[in-house]
Amino acid sequence: VCHSQATTLATCPGGGTSDVVNCSCNAGYIGDGFVCTECAAGTYQSRSKCLNCTVCDAHATTSGSCPAGGTSNAVTCACNAGYVMDGIGCTQCAAGTYQSDSQCLSCTVCDAHATTLTSCPAGGTFNAVKCSCNAGYTGDGIAVGTGCTPCPQGTYQSGNTCSSCRVCHSQATTLATCPGGGTSDVVNCSCNAGYIGDGFVCTECAAGTYQSGSKCLNCTVCGAHATTSGSCPAGGTSNAISCTCNAGYIGSGVGGSGCTQCAAGKYQSDSQCLSCTVCDAHATRSGSCPAGGTSNAITCACNAGYVMDGIGCTQCAAGKYQSGSQCLNCTVCDAHATTLTSCPAGGTFNAVKCSCNAGYTGDGIAVGTGCTPCPQGTYQSGNTCSSC
Repeated sequence: VCHSQATTLATCPGGGTSDVVNCSCNAGYIGDGFVCTECAAGTYQSRSKCLNCTVCDAHATTSGSCPAGGTSNAVTCACNAGYVMDGIGCTQCAAGTYQSDSQCLSCTVCDAHATTLTSCPAGGTFNAVKCSCNAGYTGDGIAVGTGCTPCPQGTYQSGNTCSSCRVCHSQATTLATCPGGGTSDVVNCSCNAGYIGDGFVCTECAAGTYQSGSKCLNCTVCGAHATTSGSCPAGGTSNAISCTCNAGYIGSGVGGSGCTQCAAGKYQSDSQCLSCTVCDAHATRSGSCPAGGTSNAITCACNAGYVMDGIGCTQCAAGKYQSGSQCLNCTVCDAHATTLTSCPAGGTFNAVKCSCNAGYTGDGIAVGTGCTPCPQGTYQSGNTCSSC
């Protein structure tokens, strides 16, 4: 009799001489038909054998199953993300590679002048590498791409481009340039003498001004009573104007009040107003000192009977008389003479007159012949001695 899980292919018809029963185990079972054994879970029936179903790798995902009594290997395997092969065996993509379908592809390699911002770890599923060109370089940063190119001289790296550095003004001196490979505009300029500005824009100092540091300062403006020397042309670097007060004036010469006229009674001498001469009360003044004068025009002469320079005058004392600039002694009468007239103070001539006393003859002056007595046998008659 065939097994309960078998199909009877032939039976005994009767009248036969042998057992001709033929059996075949049903699908999922193996045996001779009289004894049939079910293929266990995890196996499947293939002809007369129970074969093991596929066992997926530990890093694979299993799809389908093999229940007991199955007739086909229903299990399929797919390697997990980051792994490749058939699923029965799975190999992880190494660091520096990433899984793409059934392959491990190499990740991007950054240029020698680039920084690797992110890398590809083992078991990655995409190209995670990001490259950034180093300071002063531009490009995609990838070794097999445009790579990284240094910004040339006269430019600097700004973002992912090379921007042109600024250019100094035509009237400026370039102190520093962009050497290439830099990350900022380091150009430094200085306006030339006579100009002001930041060096990229320079403005000439106008006529009447001069450049001092970073400013255009006004040149000196001379006053109405001053003479201007020098000039301040456009683009000058110094205040070349000098002012000199006109004759009769003193001061700096600068501006409206820069020169002051010397007042009447004074005169201008270099940078000062000096007082003109004041004559003595006993002197006669000649000349005058009007306002704005340049010399002491006053002269003084002591009055008659007085001597000195006229600024100071001294009266000739009694017994003296004024002769030119001196007080001279008046005549002194002889001891034997009578003084008839004397020299009062302030006299202008020798007013003394002497007369010899009776019995004497001579001029009566002490320093002259004096007075001599008439000798014996004579007598004084007038200014002579007559014989008796």
